[in-house]
Amino acid sequence: GRCDNLAWVSWVTGQWPRCVAALQEASAILPGGQASCALVHAQQWGAMLFIVYEVALAFTFLDRYDSLLTRGPLSNKVLCGVAALVLPAHAVVSWAIVFQACGRQWTEVLTPSWEMWVLYVVVWPLVAVAVSECTKRRDRRYHMHLQKTLRVLFNTRLGMWSPK
Repeated sequence: GRCDNLAWVSWVTGQWPRCVAALQEASAILPGGQASCALVHAQQWGAMLFIVYEVALAFTFLDRYDSLLTRGPLSNKVLCGVAALVLPAHAVVSWAIVFQACGRQWTEVLTPSWEMWVLYVVVWPLVAVAVSECTKRRDRRYHMHLQKTLRVLFNTRLGMWSPK
């Protein structure tokens, strides 16, 4: 059907718009509203992954030119404090929303496999940080090139118009 092998990952992969109609039809068939539970579960996972990615990227923007490895993520105590509050708070709120929608109806289809955990929670944020670090390195090189160009332009004597 329109929603074969429905799992929580359908929200992340972009298959959920096609599945919404199928979920609404299936909610009359499945016992206890399990279809709406799957949708709520997937939405909360998508939101939690978004928060994790935003926090990971926030740590890469501590300095425009310095690498995260050079400066270290613990150099900004305020960001560390906000991250330490936001991540658990969002996890608790997400859990409460899922528990309210699903009750005690936990099935295997709603629990991500360990491969998905590794891919979405570990690998993908590392890829995002690596892209950010490469972008900063390119930006730093371009900035140094511009500084050298400006030095050549403004350290040159211009005769009577020289600022020196």
